[in-house]
Amino acid sequence: MVNAVNDGIYPYLNLEKRRKFHFKRLSKEAAGAFCVCLLFGLIVAGIFLEHRCKLERAEMECLIIEKSIAIQETVSRLLYKTQGLAALVIDTRGHVANFERVAASLVDDPDILNVLLAPDGVVADVYPRAGNEALLGYDLFGQGPGNKEAVLAKERGSMVFGGPFPLLQGGWGLVGRLPVRVEDSEGIYRFWGLVSVTLRFPQVMDGLGLNTLERLGYAYEIRRFNPDTEEKQIIASGGASSDRGDLVEKRIRILNSDWLFRLAPLQHHFLRPEKLLMLGLVVSLSLLIGLIVQRNADLRAARDGLERMVKTDPLTGLLNRKGLFPILENLLRRRETFHLWYIDLNHFKQVNDTFGHNVGDVVLREFGARLSRLLGSEHIFARIGGDEFVLLHLGGPAGPEDTAAFWAEAERQVGEEPIMANGRSIFLTFSKGVAACPEDGETPDALIACADRRMYDKKNERLAAERKRRAGDRADNRF
Repeated sequence: MVNAVNDGIYPYLNLEKRRKFHFKRLSKEAAGAFCVCLLFGLIVAGIFLEHRCKLERAEMECLIIEKSIAIQETVSRLLYKTQGLAALVIDTRGHVANFERVAASLVDDPDILNVLLAPDGVVADVYPRAGNEALLGYDLFGQGPGNKEAVLAKERGSMVFGGPFPLLQGGWGLVGRLPVRVEDSEGIYRFWGLVSVTLRFPQVMDGLGLNTLERLGYAYEIRRFNPDTEEKQIIASGGASSDRGDLVEKRIRILNSDWLFRLAPLQHHFLRPEKLLMLGLVVSLSLLIGLIVQRNADLRAARDGLERMVKTDPLTGLLNRKGLFPILENLLRRRETFHLWYIDLNHFKQVNDTFGHNVGDVVLREFGARLSRLLGSEHIFARIGGDEFVLLHLGGPAGPEDTAAFWAEAERQVGEEPIMANGRSIFLTFSKGVAACPEDGETPDALIACADRRMYDKKNERLAAERKRRAGDRADNRF
């Protein structure tokens, strides 16, 4: 059996149900287009922003390396001023006579606070002396900030970097402790003591251009692990630095000391204007595409609605001639086997003449509704004019018993309850004629004409039988 709906032959069955489904489907189309475009846009934006993040991380790493090199070079250059003092001590075998003259030539940078000599770790001389008097006689191997570096320098036999820590004379400083060994009378090099240079802190950091990082949009922080307090110590910072997932950190190695250089954007990635703008563009573009899809769907729905209006009888909601004939032509073109029933209401003209056309319209609408309740997907029902209807039964000839049972039920359903009009009951009855395809015709007009002719033949037979019955009744009444 051919399913007319699924096979595309009869796309207008259950029109109201299909219309509701259509608009529901349209909203899903628009939502789907929006979601797909939004997802695609977010993926593209995510890839772009991820690339931007990688570029930014690479830029931050370059900045850290650049500033780390500047810190290492600056601090190391100043700390190695101690080598001049060490050479003086070695040349004089520990008997330095012209310390002040040599020290003056070494202290040629405003970031150097002082240089000093500490035989056996006890400060014997310092330059400049003014402001540094408190250092004279101070034991660098004793207890105090920065003295662990002095002990470490003696143990290692090489320069040790320390700080920043609070100075005895006030303020903060960075120091370099260099142990010195002097040859004695027996030709053995023995530990003589320490020479040291103290750098002003944080002034020594000011000339490194760390503040430019904030102008570039980055927060920075340089920290170390303080050996005296065993706590984290902030050496330099700027901006709202925090432990965020988008920070970059690298270690700066200055002699024996490790500093941690951390750099992070001042603004979180998800709060940056370009990212919010891109997100807004993605959402706006997705909405625009969704609206375009919805608009096209609405236009299709409007066009379909107009087509339905053209092909649908406005009174009964059934197909009209323009809706039925393309289906018939399609069936004939595909050489389908089917039966065409031509149906006409009995005494419909009398209903119109007696009760008016408004009641006639109610009769037509009620007849179409009652008969439609019996139809399945193998039927196509249409009103082609006035009180004339066409019913197609698809899928080949039905058995005589099935056909008789169907029409018996149809007559019962149609005529079971009367239609009340002006206080009178109108019972619906109808006549029908059938034409088979292809036996009775191979065009729509031929099939309809055949079924119409047979319907009128049966109607005339029925009317003749009624006239004969009434005539017999009158003859009986004479006696």
